[in-house]
Amino acid sequence: MASDLLNIGSSGLLAQQKMLATTSSNISNVSTEGYSRQNTLVYSNENTLGVGNSYTRRLIDTYAQSEVWRDTATYNQVNTTYTELSQLDKYLSNSATSLSDSIDSFFTAMQAANTSPNTTSARQGLMGQISIITDRFQSVSTQLTQQNDDINGKISTDLSSVNSTLKAISDLNDKIVKTAGTSDDGTRENLLDQRDQLIKQLSEKMDIRTVSQSNGSTLVNLNTGESLVLAGSYAQLSSVSGNPDPKNTGIQVSQGSATFTLNNKTLGGTLGGYFSARDTITETQREVGQLALSFSDAMNTQNKQGMTLNNTLGGDLFNVAASAGLPSSTNAGTGSVTMSVIAGQGSKVPPNDFKVVNNGASYDVYMIDASSGAATKLASMTPVKTLADYGLQLNPATPPATLAVNDSFLLQPARGAAGSITKVITDSSDLALASPLKISAVASNTGSATSSLSVQDFTNPSFTPIASLFNSSPITLKASAPASITMTAAGYIVKNASGGVLGTSSSATNILANALGTAPGFDISLSGTAKIGDSFTLSFNKNGFSDNSNGLKLAALQTTDLVRKGASDATDNKMTFNEAFTTTLTGVGTTVNGLNTSLSAANTKLTQSQEMYDSVAGVNLDEEAANLVRFQQAYAASAKVISAARDVFDTLLSAVK
Repeated sequence: MASDLLNIGSSGLLAQQKMLATTSSNISNVSTEGYSRQNTLVYSNENTLGVGNSYTRRLIDTYAQSEVWRDTATYNQVNTTYTELSQLDKYLSNSATSLSDSIDSFFTAMQAANTSPNTTSARQGLMGQISIITDRFQSVSTQLTQQNDDINGKISTDLSSVNSTLKAISDLNDKIVKTAGTSDDGTRENLLDQRDQLIKQLSEKMDIRTVSQSNGSTLVNLNTGESLVLAGSYAQLSSVSGNPDPKNTGIQVSQGSATFTLNNKTLGGTLGGYFSARDTITETQREVGQLALSFSDAMNTQNKQGMTLNNTLGGDLFNVAASAGLPSSTNAGTGSVTMSVIAGQGSKVPPNDFKVVNNGASYDVYMIDASSGAATKLASMTPVKTLADYGLQLNPATPPATLAVNDSFLLQPARGAAGSITKVITDSSDLALASPLKISAVASNTGSATSSLSVQDFTNPSFTPIASLFNSSPITLKASAPASITMTAAGYIVKNASGGVLGTSSSATNILANALGTAPGFDISLSGTAKIGDSFTLSFNKNGFSDNSNGLKLAALQTTDLVRKGASDATDNKMTFNEAFTTTLTGVGTTVNGLNTSLSAANTKLTQSQEMYDSVAGVNLDEEAANLVRFQQAYAASAKVISAARDVFDTLLSAVK
């Protein structure tokens, strides 16, 4: 009997000692990240009295744990996207860096120059604003490019962390398998905690799914099914340059001898957030570049409709480099392709990228949807290589033999435009604020009619460049150009410099359009009373320094719809320069506000799932303290049993003596 009591007491003492150790470990690890509460289960001895086997286990809710991992990925994706785009929103909306403020300042200076078109000071003020707006476009482009490059760098850094985590998870899986079923001191449970904590860290980087194995190991897959951790092996991820755009980096997965590229849009976690933010930044680059193209082309085209202080026709104010095609890595040829804006057609340019494929007989041109990336075929061009509907000119390699069949190129006419814009004009006298034409009444006129001349709006479909009406040296009206208007009984007769009749108008308004069927870059109207025989002559506006006719046309561009609304073909598919930038800024701001709301929701959901998980796996100090007292008492009672067994044994020995 004493022997039985000794065995019973010893088994109880050892069992309570294990439960005390487990409780003490819980209390000690109350602040340890990733630690799951443990308890020791004991079983009665099947053969004798007392305690038999014991088993230490983790107390976790695997469903809640999976929810935590998924919610962690969602929160980190939204938070990363929000953080990156908040920087972009602050930069674009800052008055010190805003394109909208620069555009307003430019046109304010233009109005000042129109007030005194023959003074150097007013012109110099406008020259200064030309430099400022050029620098502003370049600065915005540089900032967007830098943020894009920074994100690519952060992606590479995250991938290094992911690779280390995947290796560590695989190593812990191996250790867990080796200790499975042999540990009764919490060692195996601690390994499981370490492994699961690494999985949670991995879920911060990407959205993952796990599959538990019967041997205690866990397989890790992406949410789209690609394997990251398998039995005895793990994947390694690397950043790879985009094809054909090297800045459009992607993620390549290597698993043994197999490699594949991940879909950036389904990654989740911080990596998914970086790619999402980068997409928005790229879209913003295109829209800002589109604005730069439309602005510079409009200013150039209108300035060339005027006359400078040097009695010459105006020239370009800005230059935007042609977009160089990015060749596909599979190209067999050595040729190149560029794309540029057709002069005067900048308002037609969309913010989209284009793809050009040499099919041998012609060039297939595709427009790429900014959102989906889908390519829509526009035309097969040969020999004409203009996209008239989009204001773009394709410039293939010469000779064509340098291009191989199926060679393809990515063309980004809008994306890099803001960064390539430069100031062409260097002398304020080259600002063409005056009209190149003047109309004068013949001295012998007997009527009271007065004339007004209007240079055609270059956005008019019937627009004819004013330069086409003049001889170059010396600058005079061509013999074929309208040179005089005379009132007769039959109407207003339009003649050229040689006296040839070009046509007759019955109306005194828009005489040239009525007489010729279309206005050759300008038109003339009469007001008042004209008498038969009255004539008006047209000539080059030499020394018309105080004239601001073309300057007013330049200023009017501020409120003219000259920027295309995406790739829309709708009737109302244009907007002003300020509206274009405001649309871009509003789009970014709306995205940021939406992300802020989503971030609060994601944080709330993550908190709920974490609390659900902690309700089972978290250490409750009050509960552990109660267990500690209970197990201490049980330990002391077991010791008493051993003491009682010893007393019984001593009594028996005394009785024998």
